[in-house]
Amino acid sequence: MRSGEAPKALTYKLLVRAFWEEGKVDEAVKVVRDMEQRGVFGIACVYYELACCLCNNGRWQEAMLEVEKLKKLPRTKPLEVTFTGMIMSSMDGGRVHDCISIFQNIKDHFVLDIGIINAVLKSLWQE
Repeated sequence: MRSGEAPKALTYKLLVRAFWEEGKVDEAVKVVRDMEQRGVFGIACVYYELACCLCNNGRWQEAMLEVEKLKKLPRTKPLEVTFTGMIMSSMDGGRVHDCISIFQNIKDHFVLDIGIINAVLKSLWQE
C-alpha cells in the first residue's frame, strides 16, 4: 500500500490469509472489523477466508456469523462452496467434530450439494 492510500478488499483478504498462516486468528478478525469500519465492503472472498480461518481454529460458530454477512453480498460462488470450504478447513485443523457440527447446522437451512456431502464423508473417513 502506498502511504495514505486506503486498502482495498483484496488487501484485507491477503492480510487475513497471512494472519491465519501465522496462527494469529484474533488479528485476522480484527483486520476484517477494521475493513468494515472503514466502509470497505462488497467482496465475498474476505468473509470466506475469515470463515475458513475460524473453522480451522475451532471457532466454527463465529464463522457462521461471517456467513450471515456473506449472504448479504453479491458473490460469484454459491454458499454451498463456502460451507464445503468451512468443513474442509475444520478437517485440516483436526476438528472432525466441528465438521459434523457445521453439517448439522446447515443441513436444514441450505441445499446440500455433493461437495458438502463429500467433505463431511471425507472428514469422517479421516477420524
